[in-house]
Formats: sequence, structure tokens, C-alpha cells
Amino acid sequence: MGIEIFNSTKYIIDSKFVSRAIEFVLARQKIKDDVCFSVVFVNEIRMRELNRSRKGIDEATDVLSFEFSNNFPHFEKNVRFIGEVFVCPGIVKDNALKSSVSFRKELAHTIIHGTLHLLGHHHEDSEKKRLAMHSIEEEIMEKLNV
Repeated sequence: MGIEIFNSTKYIIDSKFVSRAIEFVLARQKIKDDVCFSVVFVNEIRMRELNRSRKGIDEATDVLSFEFSNNFPHFEKNVRFIGEVFVCPGIVKDNALKSSVSFRKELAHTIIHGTLHLLGHHHEDSEKKRLAMHSIEEEIMEKLNV
């Protein structure tokens, strides 16, 4: 498994914590070591551009996940590059304040949520799927102890 983390923001991001949250998701979803993806931390301006160009929504958001096809080549044999997760720490911070939780807890939830999307979980089309995804997120948050 390969997780590449890039931070182009002013926020200090604990990459070990981010990696640990992702590892919990992958273990919960029984994903083997043959996947690789990137987590990119961007500012509100870049997130707004991504959201507008990819989803047609002209505002920043906390997380966007972009799945790549299963056949996307990777330089290592037998490794699949499955996509990228973009996270906006500024929005994560705002969400944490609104929810009265720590930045760390909201960041964990955001990383878990984005990673689940990358792995094919979606909640936009049904309440049942939303509840199922929320349940998985809560289970992982509990194991992560945040």
C-alpha cells in the first residue's frame, strides 16, 4: 500500500495521523497492499476551482475524491493507483468549529469520508447508503480513538 501525502497549505498536517486514519479504513474495507493513492491538502481557492471544474459547484468544500479506473498504471508491478483525495484544512477547521469538535477529530472524519468515496462508497443517491457509510465512518472513528 502506498499513500502519498502532499500539503500545499499553511496548515501543519500530521501525516502520520492521516496515514493511520487511512490504514484503518483500508483494514476495515479489507483492502490489500496492492493499492496506492494520494492525499493532497489544498487551500480554499484551489478547492473551489476543483469543485467547480469537476462537479460544477462554485464553492469550496472540505473533501473531494477522484477515483481512477482499475487499470490505471503504476510504476510498481501489481500496484493499482486508485485516485486522489483532496482536503481543504480551512474548511475542515470551519466545520470543526461549527460542530464543536477538535480539528484533529474533524480531519480524521474528513479523511475517512474521502477515502471511503475513493473506494467506491457513495451516499448521494439514497438514505440507506448514507446511513451505511455513516456507520462505517463512526466505527473507524471509534477504533482511531478520536
